[in-house]
Amino acid sequence: MRNSYVKTPTSISFSHIVEKDFTLSSSQYMDLVMPNQNFLYVRDFLNRPLQRKDLGVEVGSLNYIGKSTHYFLRTKALQEHSFIPEITSETAVPVNPKVFVNFNLKKGDLIIS
Repeated sequence: MRNSYVKTPTSISFSHIVEKDFTLSSSQYMDLVMPNQNFLYVRDFLNRPLQRKDLGVEVGSLNYIGKSTHYFLRTKALQEHSFIPEITSETAVPVNPKVFVNFNLKKGDLIIS
């Protein structure tokens, strides 16, 4: 089923590429199309602009272990079709608790990718 809220152009002009700082990533050219004006962007839920320090921390594959009380959540757990992460053995990897970075996530927090 195609998402009717996302408009992807079939072609782009060179001037459009220049406007987007020469990125060729197709996701940079998609537009959000909402059927009404009663919607909010994710940024409307934030109390400040995102900063570089808001990025997660990759603990490194050397710290992946077979079983743990702490897990590293990979970006692939976040899906376009759902706001709920898909937790599988490929998306949540057990890590050494000593290298775990606690971001104090709690129920209702937004994970942005």
